[in-house]
Amino acid sequence: DPYAKLSKLPWKDKIGSFLMRRCGLYGLADWMVFQTIDAQSYYNKKIQNKSSIISNPLDTVNMPNPWNGEREKKIVAAGRFSEEKNFPMLIKAFVRFSKIHPEYKLIIYGEGKLRKEYENLITKLNINKIVELPGFSANLIEEIRKASMYISTSNHEGISNSMLEALGMGIPTIVTNCPIGGSKMFVRSDDNGILIPMNDEEALFKAMCKICEDTQYAEHISTNAIKVNAMNTGFFTEDLSDETKTTFVASINVSPLSAEPEKRGVLCFDVNEQGLIAIGQTGSQDKEICVYTSQGEFLYGYTFNCPQSFCVEWDEQHVNIYFIRSDV
Repeated sequence: DPYAKLSKLPWKDKIGSFLMRRCGLYGLADWMVFQTIDAQSYYNKKIQNKSSIISNPLDTVNMPNPWNGEREKKIVAAGRFSEEKNFPMLIKAFVRFSKIHPEYKLIIYGEGKLRKEYENLITKLNINKIVELPGFSANLIEEIRKASMYISTSNHEGISNSMLEALGMGIPTIVTNCPIGGSKMFVRSDDNGILIPMNDEEALFKAMCKICEDTQYAEHISTNAIKVNAMNTGFFTEDLSDETKTTFVASINVSPLSAEPEKRGVLCFDVNEQGLIAIGQTGSQDKEICVYTSQGEFLYGYTFNCPQSFCVEWDEQHVNIYFIRSDV
C-alpha cells in the first residue's frame, strides 16, 4: 500500500520502501513489472514508460468445475489474520446478517497474530457456533467450492489469489475497492460480483443480503464471474457497437512498420502452429507488434498508440490484438 505509514510496516517492508522508493533505487532498473494499473500509476512517467503490468495467474488447469447444485449455507473468506484484512468488519456484518438468515455459517480460513483478537470478538458477540476459524487449508478451492459467498474486506491488497479462484469457480463474490486496485481490475459491481467501499459495514451487510435474498441476481453474477478465466489471460471480449469500434480503431492509429524496429522490452508474445512468433513491445513512441519466423527473421509489424495494456494471440494465420480496458 503506497499510502501506508512507514511506522506501521513490517521491518522488511520498511527497508524496501526506504531503499527503493525514498532513495529512488527503482529508477536504476532496466524494466519494471507491476501487478496492477494503479500500482503503475503511483510512479512517474519515466518509470511507467519502461514497465509492464502482469496480473496474478489463475491455475485453470487444476481449477474444479463450478458447482451446479444447491450451494451450502456458508460464507467464506481467506487470508492472514492481520490488520489490513479487516476481518472484524466481516464478523460484525455477519452478526447482523445472521439475525435475518440464521441458517448461514461464516468460515474464515487463515492464521496470524490477530487470531486471539478474533476469537475474543467471536466469544464476545456469542457467535461461536456459527463462525469458524479452521486455520489454513491445504486445498482451499475444494473447501470453498460449494459456498454461497466469498468475501474479501481488505483495506489494501494486490490481487487476491483466493478472490480469483472464487470468481473462477462462480462463487458470488463481494470485495472491497481498495488499493492497489486489484479487485476493481476483475470485479464489476452487479455484473460479476459486488465492489464495496473500504470500512463500510453497512454496504457489506446489504451486499450479503442481496446475494442471499435474490437468487436470480446471485446466479447472474456467478455466471459472469466464471469469465475471469478469460480475463486473467487478457483475452476477454465484449460486444461493442460499430460506432464504438470505429472510434477506437481510429484512435489507436495503426500503421505498418517499414523495417524491423529496435528490440525493446517484451510485453507479450504468442507462437502459432507454423512456428511464427508475434511479439508485443514498447516502441520509441508507441507500442509495436512484430512477427518473426522461428529462425528470428523479421516478417512484418505494426505500430499503434495504446495507453493501456494489450496482448497478442494467433488465430490460425492471423494475429489478434486484445486491448485491456482500464475502465473495467
